[in-house]
Amino acid sequence: MSDDIYEEIVFEGRFFCSFAQASPDMMERTLTINGVSKSHAMTGGRLGYAGGPRWLIQALELLQSQSTSNPSSISQAAALAALDVTPADFLDEWRSRLRGPARPGLAACWPRRRLG
Repeated sequence: MSDDIYEEIVFEGRFFCSFAQASPDMMERTLTINGVSKSHAMTGGRLGYAGGPRWLIQALELLQSQSTSNPSSISQAAALAALDVTPADFLDEWRSRLRGPARPGLAACWPRRRLG
């Protein structure tokens, strides 16, 4: 299982690579989960989604059908609308606020390296 909830939040000059992209030989055994809470600032919606090979998604559907999970219709409509647009506008503003001046007594450093 690969949790890609932070895929849109990367450091400048870097890129995101999912587990399935990094390990194509594992794609048929990888369940990728994601949502709109981080990339689209919809933390209250509690709405996520998954992608993977058909056999794994069918097993997930069977498991989910036996549990109670009722996202509101408003959350579903908002998530669909959010996924139709790029989160770039929100993320650019968010990143600039994070990279702004540190609070008194705090310092921040940004990583210069990534794995791979």
